[in-house]
Amino acid sequence: MTTGSRAKLRLFALGTCALAMIISGAIAGCNTDPSVDVECESTRQYFAETVWRVVEEKCIGCHNPQGQANDTQYVLKGPAEAGFIDYNLNLMAEVASYEKEGESLFLLKPTKTVAHEGGLVIPRDSDEYKKLLGLVVRLKNDESCELNATGY
Repeated sequence: MTTGSRAKLRLFALGTCALAMIISGAIAGCNTDPSVDVECESTRQYFAETVWRVVEEKCIGCHNPQGQANDTQYVLKGPAEAGFIDYNLNLMAEVASYEKEGESLFLLKPTKTVAHEGGLVIPRDSDEYKKLLGLVVRLKNDESCELNATGY
């Protein structure tokens, strides 16, 4: 990674943390120290390694082809289906792009800030919410970085 790329990544990390703190208050773990080398993590990698666990635990039980939310726009594919990471990430990017009063529907629904037939699934002050917020911020900023050795 070049020096310029590292500087851009540090600025992106700072901006991401600042936006997250504005939206939901201070979030632990934001690296604001410019002397620390921020590891590049693609949106796909972040989704696969961080957000998918939340979605699998909290969402896919209803948001699947046989689930209670099978008639919504948010129907997920399970890990047994080929290409499920890319399909689900694209689906979440679409849902995250819908906003009400400047906030993503992807964050409003599970927190029951707007109507959600599944009720409150993810409290706003939870680690799960912070992970979803991290994905929304990444999707909004449309930032990408080089793939790491695992291919994400």
